[in-house]
Amino acid sequence: MNNDVCPGGSTGVEVDMDGRKIWFRQAPPSLEAMLEHLTRRSLQPRRMVEALHVDGMRVHPEKAAQVLTQYQQLKVQTASVDEIHARRLRQTLARVEHLRQQVRAVSLVLLINEWQQAHHLWQAMLPLLRELLMDAWGLEELRDAQGPQSEALWNALRQHLESVEVHFSRLEWMFLDCENHWGLMEAVNLSEQLEQHLGTWLDELSGHLARLGEHVRA
Repeated sequence: MNNDVCPGGSTGVEVDMDGRKIWFRQAPPSLEAMLEHLTRRSLQPRRMVEALHVDGMRVHPEKAAQVLTQYQQLKVQTASVDEIHARRLRQTLARVEHLRQQVRAVSLVLLINEWQQAHHLWQAMLPLLRELLMDAWGLEELRDAQGPQSEALWNALRQHLESVEVHFSRLEWMFLDCENHWGLMEAVNLSEQLEQHLGTWLDELSGHLARLGEHVRA
């Protein structure tokens, strides 16, 4: 086991970093300072903390680092930046594929003119689509790590999301208005627009994410 010493703060801290044991006789005064020290000292280029256990309990690295000052054991797991980013893209793409399947399911309901059932399905789906949009916007934080060659791919995704935001907000408003003035024609019109626009948006979003995923893996 290696030994290390840092001025001030807690004493007697054992760190397991990617299976490598490090013993600190005197550690930094906060968990945030400890993680900064480990990053400078031990992390290879383009790696970041993926999971953190403090005294046996898994915690969020950023949130825990801001508040914890007393600790005796740390287990730090790192992963390459590209690996973490590729995983984020895969997770978002999986959510897109799930919602694409739901849109197709509503399409089948519409074929048999079950408008009330379609309405309930859209009602359950719209919040999930809003969450997906927020998740997709959150992918922007990965942008800087990919280098200038991916600029066109990120710009294309951003332009698509901006377009979707405008039209999706309009459809959300239409849906609320339709609930207040529910009638067959309103239901038919709204369902047709949702089916047409959401299916197209999800297909395009899937394509953007797949191309970004290929770029990250390259």
